[in-house]
Amino acid sequence: MRILVAITGASGMIYAQRLLDRLAASGHGTDVVLSAYAKTVIQQELPDGLRLAKGVESHGLKSMNA
Repeated sequence: MRILVAITGASGMIYAQRLLDRLAASGHGTDVVLSAYAKTVIQQELPDGLRLAKGVESHGLKSMNA
């Protein structure tokens, strides 16, 4: 099963990271869409950035492929 995770600019990026880590460990295919402000909050809250496991696909906001 593929799962789409949409991340907004709300505080709490550690929870988004934990969700992505657990989905990767579960073997589910994962797609990620980040809002523009999410990228800013990630820089503030995750010093090493958002880690995407191998196979996780990141899509732009206007992508029709997510």
